[in-house]
Amino acid sequence: MIDVAFAVVERLARLVGSQFAFVGSLADFAALADVPRSATAAYVIPLEERAGDNEVVGASLHQHSASLGVLLIVRHAAAAGGGRATLALGPLREAVQAALVGWTPPGCHAPLAFAGGQLE
Repeated sequence: MIDVAFAVVERLARLVGSQFAFVGSLADFAALADVPRSATAAYVIPLEERAGDNEVVGASLHQHSASLGVLLIVRHAAAAGGGRATLALGPLREAVQAALVGWTPPGCHAPLAFAGGQLE
């Protein structure tokens, strides 16, 4: 099985990593408390995986699909209410989408698509 999440982390780090203090995976998410108060971070989180029906008799050939989320953390030490941090989310979301939407990870047969998100 292809671990798309690690390919996505690598691509984000390479293309938009300068906009974040940290880009990591689900394994790195446990270290969230260690992120500096004024830092931005992006975490690639696997959400769902599915395998289609077997397409070959006597062998195993399945279409595999995966959903990933990119959790953006924006903290601004000077904005207790989060106003300044919220303003920073728009450009970060656009940068992440530009880096990922339409890109086909190595070993995959279809490009990544945007399925939705929420700005909070």
